[in-house]
Amino acid sequence: MGQPGGGPHPQGGEPVSLVRMVRLAFGPDEAAAERLAADLVPAIRAREGCLAAVFFGPTEDGDYGLFVHWDTLEHADAAASVIGPRLQKAVQGKVQEPPDIAMFQVVGPEAVAAR
Repeated sequence: MGQPGGGPHPQGGEPVSLVRMVRLAFGPDEAAAERLAADLVPAIRAREGCLAAVFFGPTEDGDYGLFVHWDTLEHADAAASVIGPRLQKAVQGKVQEPPDIAMFQVVGPEAVAAR
């Protein structure tokens, strides 16, 4: 899982916010994807520092995604330590490949406006 460094906004100002993106290859098991969304999204939204959490999909191949916008790297990492194991357990045996998880810094005016 890539971890960008936190820090000041590239054009100065407040620190950037972060987005964690998770791709999940459920294939045809739409019910498993819906159960995961119903379980995890409220738990993620309840975590300190979560600005938004959205579960989306499917693609034609049965891929789903989870988008989570965090205010700081510290809050994102704290949530990952709790939510990550829960996610891994929930998808075990239900996905066609391991979850693809990446973290990105939010750049541009949205980085400051979201705060």
